[in-house]
Amino acid sequence: MLEKKDLRALRNADTVSFHYDGKQHYIMATKDRQNTDDGFEQKVKIVVDGGVHKHAHGTGFSKEVTSCFSWICSPKYARHWRTVTQQLKVGDKICFQWVMDSSQWLTERNLLIYDFRIGVTRYSKSGKFSEYEYIMDQRVGDMTGHITGMMRFD
Repeated sequence: MLEKKDLRALRNADTVSFHYDGKQHYIMATKDRQNTDDGFEQKVKIVVDGGVHKHAHGTGFSKEVTSCFSWICSPKYARHWRTVTQQLKVGDKICFQWVMDSSQWLTERNLLIYDFRIGVTRYSKSGKFSEYEYIMDQRVGDMTGHITGMMRFD
């Protein structure tokens, strides 16, 4: 669940990156040293829930996803990220969804679709919850290279 310090870091970061290292999903909010009071780079790691989903229907693509990465440079100027951070509240639960998808048409052209989404769950005091989903990154990439799009395969 997001804490006050996490929200502050996400809203004030100079770079925000999203990671899956094979074990855990996390956000790294980094403030450059020239923008800090003490002259040192500041990093805040926020561990979140997440999942990696592979939907390469009938394509024969069998490699496993071992890591994922996406990032926003200058998040203060990225409208979609500012929208997300303005809507986040203390206590919200973040969940990453990394999706690799394909179709017969894409596979014939040796392509895959990579999709990164952030899901947010908010619980009220009465126990009810609301869910929001934001598409953060979507790419089409080839499936021949070792590092493809925003996912790494082994």
